[in-house]
This record gives sequence, structure tokens and C-alpha cells, in this order.
Amino acid sequence: MKEVIKYIYYGSEFGSIVKSWNNELWFNMDHYWIVLRLSSLLCLNINNDDIPRTIGELTFESLLNIKRDDIESVTILSGEYIPDDEEEADMYKHCRPITYITAEIFKQINIDFPCAILSSKTEYYCVDECTMCPEVWEYGSVFTIGKDYWDNIELYKHFTKLFEKASKIGAPQFYHTPNRPKDSYEIKVLSSNTKARRLGYLKIILDMFKAYPKISITHINAKFEEFAGKYRDFLLCYKNNKGEVVRTKTGNSAKPYIELAEQLGLIHKIVGYYTLGKDGKVYNEIRQHLSLNDQNPFMLNDFDVVFFIELLLKEDYLYLYTIITLTHKINNISYKFMQSNFQAALLEQCELYIEEAKSHQPFDKIQSIKNRIHRIQNWKKPDVYMEHLLMPRLNWLYDMEFICLNEDLSFYLTQKGRYLCYHLSLWNDINFEKIVSPIWFLDNFFMQIMDTILGLRGNKFTVVDYPTIKKYIDNSFLLFKTLAPNRVTFSQMSKFVRNMLYFKDNKLIESEDIKNIFGELDFFEYIYKYQKQYEDGYVQKK
Repeated sequence: MKEVIKYIYYGSEFGSIVKSWNNELWFNMDHYWIVLRLSSLLCLNINNDDIPRTIGELTFESLLNIKRDDIESVTILSGEYIPDDEEEADMYKHCRPITYITAEIFKQINIDFPCAILSSKTEYYCVDECTMCPEVWEYGSVFTIGKDYWDNIELYKHFTKLFEKASKIGAPQFYHTPNRPKDSYEIKVLSSNTKARRLGYLKIILDMFKAYPKISITHINAKFEEFAGKYRDFLLCYKNNKGEVVRTKTGNSAKPYIELAEQLGLIHKIVGYYTLGKDGKVYNEIRQHLSLNDQNPFMLNDFDVVFFIELLLKEDYLYLYTIITLTHKINNISYKFMQSNFQAALLEQCELYIEEAKSHQPFDKIQSIKNRIHRIQNWKKPDVYMEHLLMPRLNWLYDMEFICLNEDLSFYLTQKGRYLCYHLSLWNDINFEKIVSPIWFLDNFFMQIMDTILGLRGNKFTVVDYPTIKKYIDNSFLLFKTLAPNRVTFSQMSKFVRNMLYFKDNKLIESEDIKNIFGELDFFEYIYKYQKQYEDGYVQKK
């Protein structure tokens, strides 16, 4: 251990401390802590009465007395100081992607030092517990190091390089807001079938409703199988032709896609018929206004990606987040590994939800998450069931180019996928807790997030854009009429305005911006009302 102790001692800074009650030595390295927990501080050859509070008061020679057998654990921590004053916490909110950095460092360390990290997590930890002063807490990465690597000096040097690099990773300016995140603590999950793999078929369903505005519930599956047949050659030209819709006697080939489209709000069931749903109407109108005439519906354009990933994150956040973050953490992950570990990863995520929520969420919210845990624990034939969960979602992410899916069913995040993972992970850090429902973040930042992912360099809207915004709002009153006169559903109007302004004018506006803009004098003729029972609102002209 001598070389390691020497490296740590001379690499540590002022502020390294001794926690005698835990037999711990906390070495304050540049950007991180190395914590050695000893079986006893007596191995330092000092008396109990002479135990100092700081490592600077120890001699280098006394530290060299530490042998490998004297060590109980080695932990590496790196985080951000959390002010104990609430106002100060708002003012100096860290807004750093700690969760993303934790996974990135775990992955990089495991490439060069396999199994060196026994566990990694992002959590709170107490740095200083002086009885006469306020406790000092940090929020950050926590790595437990395997015993075989305790005396490997190269491992510590590699951590130093990685933390130095990570210190330069910040967060986009748009996340710096005084508003605190809100979380409904409601988990939504899509029912899925292994056959529903191609998002392009959702586009074809919406095309079908242009030709047939009302389709009988009893005939829709057969109708879609017939309609989809015209696009078979396009599927065969696509990078992956799994999930094909073919003609059947029962309509079973179409059924998974029809059910998915209904769950996403693209189509709607009413009095024996299917018609376009709220989001389906918006998609078709935007597509027509943008003059998008892509020949191959299976090749998604930027608008398709923006539209579908927003729907999927709202309706399936837990499963998609777990897949994306696991894929980030494991280099070139295999399908078999994901299949074997996905259930455990979901349970771990849900247990964290409960642990973090029990101090401030009502009983019914916590019980709902416990019910979800119970259902996951009781999956019958998990390996078979897993195919229906994983294969559709992996292929959706593949269609949107967030992952690259190899022929051997191994996969990895693309650059777009890493950006998406970065943002989803950062939400946890802004919130200081794991996100259960992403709605607040989607309402406040979604278009700006997608702009960073797509690299289209959109600009945030200003007052100069008010006339254009009003034009799109007024258009939505004509395109998405409701039974009530001069009224439009907010979610439809918001999607239309946001996407039109972005793809037509290269300007960024969020749902929350649109709500706030109705308080401006320039928009005095509109009234916005939220209806909790519908989880939506409406906009009305005075």
C-alpha cells in the first residue's frame, strides 16, 4: 500500500479529515475524496488521546504504517456541496450532471480495470459532522472499490484523470431556473408486444385515417393489414425489417400497432369506431403544414423523432429511462445481459423512488409505487415476458437513432442517445431525487433539449416572434375545433405551436412558456384554464 498512500498523501489538499468515530481517513483530492475505512486507527501508531481531526496533523510516516489488512473498505466520492440554507441553495444550485458522470466513470473504469468497482450510485453523503458546527453534506458519485484493487496505484491515477475531465462537464444555461421541479409521482407504462417494433407503422396508421376518417372497431385490424401491405417494399429497404405487418385471418399482425397507437393518443375509440386522437390530429396537421413528403415512412425525420419521443417519455418514462441508462453504463451491452438484469434494475429504481418519497409524499402515492414493485416481482416467465418489454423499446430507440442495434443483438448509445441520456440523468440531479414523472421537465425544457440533441441551433423566442406565435395559436383554433365555440385543447395547441415555430421558424418555445405568455398584454384576447380531471387545459378567445 505504500505507493498508493504516497500518491494519495501528496495528491491531497487542505481539508483532508480524520473521522475517528468511523475509523475513516478522508483524503481531499482534486475534484474527489478517497475514503479509507480502517479496522482501527491504532494502526497509525498513535494513542487514542492523540487522534487528530485533520490528516494534515498526521505524519507521513504514521500513514505508511497502514497495511492492506488494516483496511476494511475503500470508497471514492465526488460531488457538490449542498448549502444548508434554502435561499442559498436556490442561489447556488449546482446543476451538474452527477448521475451521468457516475455512469460514465463506471463504464470507463470497467474498461481498463474490470470489476474494480463493486457498486456505484448517486446519493447524499456527509463530509463533516462537527458537533459544534452545521453538518457539511454533498450530493454526488459514490464508488465502492473492490479489495483486489485497493493497492493498484494506476486505478487511482485513472480516477484522477476522469474526475478532472468530468469537472468540465456542466449543464445548459436553460436549466438554470429559480423554479423548483414538480413531480406527480405517477408511473406510466405502455403495454407492449414484441411485434410492435417499427414506429413507421404509426405514421402509416395516421396516413390510413386521412383516407378513412372513421373505421369500425371490428374491421380496423384487417383494414390496417391491407393498407400496410402497400408499404412492404419500403420496409424491406429499411435498415431493419422486423415487426412487419402482414395479412392474417385474425388481424393479429395489426393488433399490437393499433393498441400502441391508441395508448399514445394517436387514435381514439368512440361508439364502435376508431377516429384520429388528439395527438394524431396534431401530427397529421403539422406534417401537412411542413410539407413533409418522405417516401419511406420507416425512415424517421427530425419532426417524427421530436413528436414520438415526447409521447413515449410521457407514457413510458420508467422503462425507457432504465433501458437508456443501463445501455450507457455497460459498454456495448448485449441483449442477453439486458434481459437478465432489466427486472432487477426496474425494482432498484422503484425502491429508490419509495426511499426518497416516504418523507414527503402521501400514502397513496407510495402505495402506488409499491403496487408497481409487486407487479414487477410477480412477472410470470420473466425471460419470455422480457421480450415483449425490451424488443419493442429497443427498436423504437433504434428507429429514432438513439441506439445502434447490431446483428448479434448487442447495442450501444449513439451520439444522439448519449445526449438524451445526459439530459434524462441531469433531471435527477436538478431535483436531488430520482424523477418518477417527467412531465414538469418536458413542459419546461423539451424543445430546447431536442434542439441540443438534433443540433439544429434553434433560438429561444423573443417578443419579436409574438405575431408568428399568435398566427399559429389562431390556426390551432381552426384546425382542432372542440364542441365549445372559440375553444381549443391546450395540449393540441401547444404541440402545434411548438413544432411549427421550431421547424418553420427555427425558434424554441416550451409548453410552460405558452401558458405564461397568456399573461402578456399582447395576448389579452386569450384565456387559459387548466382542468385537473383531464390533466389538460383549454384556451379560449374572449
